[in-house]
Amino acid sequence: MSPLTVFGIAGTAREGSYNRKLLAVAMRKVAERGHAPNLWDVREKRIPMFEHDLEEERGAFPEIVKALRADIKAADAVVLASPEYNAGVTPTLKSIIDWASRTDPETKEPQVWAGKVVLVIGASPGLFGASRVQIALRQTLAHVAAIQLPESLTLSKAHESFDDNGELTAEWAAKGLDKALDAMLAMAQLRKA
Repeated sequence: MSPLTVFGIAGTAREGSYNRKLLAVAMRKVAERGHAPNLWDVREKRIPMFEHDLEEERGAFPEIVKALRADIKAADAVVLASPEYNAGVTPTLKSIIDWASRTDPETKEPQVWAGKVVLVIGASPGLFGASRVQIALRQTLAHVAAIQLPESLTLSKAHESFDDNGELTAEWAAKGLDKALDAMLAMAQLRKA
């Protein structure tokens, strides 16, 4: 298996986010498998809320959006970790998806989601484990022609599922994440071949 680049995005900038912790575990597992993780930290690299007028006024994407699109395009696979906001997608993650789904007004490069292998994971302290946001995400990702895996991880009771070092303590969750990551890497490898 040749090395792959895996781009990771958490849908929230919240300091104590369980989804940021879950994504960090996933990226460590990617590295342990000999692949290159590339984590987009939404706390440091803040994407503006998607607004078509912003694009039209400038006649170009903001520089941070160009960087985001380049990272998605360069990746062999993408991991999205998102909490639920009222059973839906966070504004942060929705803006990321929307900006990357546009045709670049300067270069005319089309959207960068088409044909991209995407794994969706999520964590929540509630019993649903961010499962409802995954329904909304899958609908959006289908619209932008991303390749979605049937595997995913919905981590319920997330407040009880990490140790002080940020590692998963729930064995079922660690195994589920391993299975989902292996499926993502296998699909990305097929796409790259």
